[in-house]
Amino acid sequence: MAGPCVRGACVCDYTKTVPEGSYPEPVQNPVLRPSSARCCRLENGGYNRTMHNKRFAPLMPALALAILPLTALSADREAPITPARWSWQDACAGVDAKGDLAWQPRPFVFQKGASVRYIDFEAGDDANPGDGPGTPWKHHPWDSQAAGKSAAGSGVHTYIFKRGVVYRGRLEVKDAGRPDEPIRLTSDPAWGSGEAVLCGSERVIGWARGATHKDIPEPDKVWWADLSFAPRSVWSVGKDGAILRIPLARTPNWKVSNPDDVKSEWWVWDNPRKAFGNTITNASGQAIHLGIDTRHIKDKPEDYFKGALIWPEYGWVMSGPYPAEVEVVDLKQHGLGFGGWTGGGTGGVIMRNMRYYLEDKPQYLDDPEGEYWFEKKGQGGRLYVRLPGGADPNGAQIEAGKHMNLVTGEKVEHVHISGLTFRFTTPAWDITSASWDFSTKPWGLRPAM
Repeated sequence: MAGPCVRGACVCDYTKTVPEGSYPEPVQNPVLRPSSARCCRLENGGYNRTMHNKRFAPLMPALALAILPLTALSADREAPITPARWSWQDACAGVDAKGDLAWQPRPFVFQKGASVRYIDFEAGDDANPGDGPGTPWKHHPWDSQAAGKSAAGSGVHTYIFKRGVVYRGRLEVKDAGRPDEPIRLTSDPAWGSGEAVLCGSERVIGWARGATHKDIPEPDKVWWADLSFAPRSVWSVGKDGAILRIPLARTPNWKVSNPDDVKSEWWVWDNPRKAFGNTITNASGQAIHLGIDTRHIKDKPEDYFKGALIWPEYGWVMSGPYPAEVEVVDLKQHGLGFGGWTGGGTGGVIMRNMRYYLEDKPQYLDDPEGEYWFEKKGQGGRLYVRLPGGADPNGAQIEAGKHMNLVTGEKVEHVHISGLTFRFTTPAWDITSASWDFSTKPWGLRPAM
């Protein structure tokens, strides 16, 4: 069997032909050759012809015996294993008795360089020199909110974030470390207690009771607050520090009742007349997927479904859900029209018995166990929440995601990060856009928020 051909190289990972129901031998040494689909076909074809040549078959046992001494000789002369060069090559997980992965991070060891700067987001001042625990900065110099001496700071330093303090902001790398003296972002166990947190959210305060949007059900059970940014993620933090992710308003109000099948409570396409390949035309004249659910796409007005964010499984075999907008509602067919996983059209296959759910409509904000919905206006908008048990968010800690990345940069060299906890980032608002972006360098990455 030939391996995948890619532009520039071709990996021909041969395996022997085996009886049906058995498995081929694992490939130990794939052959790397200049790329062409033809190279794989020819190499593999020649291999198979040789292996199936009846004249050659009787020689195979003798050939195998001749190879064994050479294999043993090469094993005796194996070079020592080269230690990992990068930290991400280290194993940070083990396998427990049940076959599950167990998180086993390397223990934190505080290290600092020759020059140190201290940061305390709660009690620091950017006018301070920042060179001691008693005179810390409030902001890191890479933060766009930095001012005074902090904003003017540059060079190779160890930046120590105070433990027990939550730093809110986004850092864009502006300096480069050296192999013998990296820039460090870290915390010192001797300065403060608890975790040093870099946080991508803002705490929301000033909640008012009573939803103002006409389509929100039971408005007296909903609270709202205006924000200058648009979050795609919201959390509630308990007094004991327990974190609860508040789901975006959705239907059905599914929960993870089966940990081995987290989608067990989603709705299911029945596609009664045609198992797959159902399409409908959108407003632009483009053919898009049509999923039919005769059990649930009924007894509601068109606006209840149109414009919702849909997460359908797709195939043939991948079945991973993807986000798309419901563009067309056909109540006569009990169907919803939406684009394919590539951002439109009919990419992928929507089959009978595949599952889906809908979210991001004010009509769906009805779960007594907690949901949120955001009414976007310009760069900001109004955040609506319904907390578990009807709790007042003024007596809770509600975090709304603001930043997608917390430490970013176009050129990052010799920057070491350790002893820090990262929390509460948010995806881009336009979640239905394709994940690749040809306007960026390297292309394939969305611009950071």
